[in-house]
Amino acid sequence: MKKLGLAIQTMTRLPLKKQFDVTCQDYADSVAWFPLTALMTGAVMLAVYQLFLLTGIPYLPAFLCVVAGIMFTGGLHIDGFADVCDAFFTGKTKERTLEIMKDSRVGTYGVLGIIFVVASKTFLIPSVDPARVLWILLAAPLCGKIPLVFCAKLSRYPRQDGMAKCIVEHLKTDTALVAITLCAAAAVLAGGFAAGSVSVACMIAIGAAMHFIAGQKIGGATGDVLGACNELGEIVFLLVMAVML
Repeated sequence: MKKLGLAIQTMTRLPLKKQFDVTCQDYADSVAWFPLTALMTGAVMLAVYQLFLLTGIPYLPAFLCVVAGIMFTGGLHIDGFADVCDAFFTGKTKERTLEIMKDSRVGTYGVLGIIFVVASKTFLIPSVDPARVLWILLAAPLCGKIPLVFCAKLSRYPRQDGMAKCIVEHLKTDTALVAITLCAAAAVLAGGFAAGSVSVACMIAIGAAMHFIAGQKIGGATGDVLGACNELGEIVFLLVMAVML
């Protein structure tokens, strides 16, 4: 259960205090458990959505469930999206772009990126089929993992150190396939075969596009890039569900 514990410690803010004697390969292998941690995130979002749905206030349940998902993951992915927005839109060289991504401060583009993510999800969630919205809320965090894992598998790591270095450099093909397959199954179960298949294809395309863009900008994928993949994946999944269902 060590790899499950690592996945929970990495992807959530659950108070798991257990210390593990781990290697880089253990971190990479824990990716197979990312779908389960994403399901936990979806369950938290679903519970908050259901609770505040009783208020009858438009968009409030969607907004608060999005905030709950951010808090449950410690803002891990949205912070990466903000850093990528700041760095990719202002960095002129590879070195400067990496420097901006490592800066703990959030710039104008980062703030706009956070607003974009929260607003997009808040308006898209109420737009999906009400009969399927609960399943879609559960599946959305899992679908965000598809481009994250796909990009990580394709990419190299552009720094000497960093939290995502082990995952990017040591992720095995079979581990990536397990994670992607489980997440793809969640998309199909939530949205049906047609919408689910289209959303999975879009997730793969996002992962490939981010791999290419990050490769051009900084020579590979950092943890921030993977976080951006996750957020874009969730948004596009919700968009596909809103359009097709």
